[in-house]
Amino acid sequence: MSQAFNRIKSAVAPINSKCEVMIGETGWPSRGISFNNTDNNVNNLLKYFEAINKWASEQRVVTYLFEAIDEPWKSNPNKQDPPWQGVNGAEGHYGLWYLDNSGNYTRKHV
Repeated sequence: MSQAFNRIKSAVAPINSKCEVMIGETGWPSRGISFNNTDNNVNNLLKYFEAINKWASEQRVVTYLFEAIDEPWKSNPNKQDPPWQGVNGAEGHYGLWYLDNSGNYTRKHV
């Protein structure tokens, strides 16, 4: 993360040295198949959020985490190709909370 962020920041500086570079969207899915084949589970999601929060705080980088609540409709059960967009897709599972069967928002935990 740090290397990619610093490369972008270095590329922006000559264009506008006063421009603040921030991370507009970052996260880790808790389940499903990702386009980059990461190991998607709740434990890794929580570790990632902790790590990126620590790094952003230390580096004083504004970061927007993706996302607060799962959006299961993004994992379209009717779409099978490519696999990360179908029923097994990770796109709908980046939230720290999910809507349970009782209609309550529940925080994910290991």
